Amino acid sequence: KNLLDDKEFVLTFINQNIERAKYMSSKLKQDEEFILSISKDNIEVLKYLSTPLLDDKKFVLKLLEQNIKGAEYISSKLKRDEEIILILIKADISNLSFVSSFLFKYLS
Repeated sequence: KNLLDDKEFVLTFINQNIERAKYMSSKLKQDEEFILSISKDNIEVLKYLSTPLLDDKKFVLKLLEQNIKGAEYISSKLKRDEEIILILIKADISNLSFVSSFLFKYLS
């Protein structure tokens, strides 16, 4: 068995240094439950994920529900999604500037 597929090993490995998340197996990088559990305590793990998960609206809605700071890492497509925008603004009005910058770039 590949150690980088082993959730317990990877969790310990990552908790020592979040940058080690880049070494997670592709399988774990796509494991929604595992990523959600890690991102509760350390949102920076999202930097090391592949795009498909961060472009999956169902996953992103769960992510934002548990940690609104995950918005920084979601796909550009979802940053333009009306439902996502409303969630971000409702969570913190200061997210309006974050959303506005993406909308401005998109509309220009």
